[in-house]
Amino acid sequence: MSMHLFSERVNLVLTMPNRSSIMGLMKQLTKEQRCAVVRCLVDGCSIRATVRITGVSKNTIQRLTKTLGEACLEYQDQVLRDLPCKRIQVR
Repeated sequence: MSMHLFSERVNLVLTMPNRSSIMGLMKQLTKEQRCAVVRCLVDGCSIRATVRITGVSKNTIQRLTKTLGEACLEYQDQVLRDLPCKRIQVR
C-alpha cells in the first residue's frame, strides 16, 4: 500500500461516510472534530483531557482511535515487509 493509499484510508477514517444502518441516525463527528481529537491525542493529551478540550465523548474517542489504529495497522502490514535490515535491536 503506497503512502497515497494510506492517506486515502486515513482520510476515509476522518471523514467517515454515513452508514446505512442505525448509525446513520446517530450524530456523526465532523472532519474538523475528528482532526481535533487526533491532534490532541498525538500531542500527548489523555482521553479525559481530550474529552474536555474537544467536547467529544470518551466512547466516541475510543472508537475513533480503534478505527484509526486499524487503518495504521493495515498500512504497516502491507508496506513494512521484506525490509533490507542489516542490524536489528531487540530490547
